[in-house]
Amino acid sequence: MKPTTATRARTLLRDPVVIAAIIAILLVVVGGILKPGFASPDQIVNMLRVASFLGIIAIGQTIVVLSGGEGIDLSVGTVATLGAILASRTMDGSDALLVPGILLAVGVAALIGLANGLGIVLLRIPPFVMTLGMLGVVGGLILVVTGGVADGRAAPSLVQLVNGRDVLGIPG
Repeated sequence: MKPTTATRARTLLRDPVVIAAIIAILLVVVGGILKPGFASPDQIVNMLRVASFLGIIAIGQTIVVLSGGEGIDLSVGTVATLGAILASRTMDGSDALLVPGILLAVGVAALIGLANGLGIVLLRIPPFVMTLGMLGVVGGLILVVTGGVADGRAAPSLVQLVNGRDVLGIPG
């Protein structure tokens, strides 16, 4: 027996991805009503640009969860934030310092990942606990590095890559 249209619709409305998409669309619509210009195409592209960084991180976390690993990394957001802070402060608006800024950010993130891995493997700290603790440590490190003050600028070429109109037809 073939499922009816109503049955397919009910099944579709129970899908978490569809529910999330509906909620996202409703939020954009409500935002557009409350603040004109919020739902403009340029603003939506800007929101997607910002969300893409988190989406890339979420893809990595999803792979860990789907592979059956118990080790989701709770510190990944603060590590990414620390990397962005260190890179922008190193670059300080100079294209000449783009590579050192990126290398510093990746190097620090790798060291934090190594510390997490060693704590989990050698000290047998559960991944959830280890990365939750590292989240606090890195959060404190961010406060030490910044002193609570936003500072630093990305290299102009990096800003152009991310904010530029498009890269091979795809928004940066």
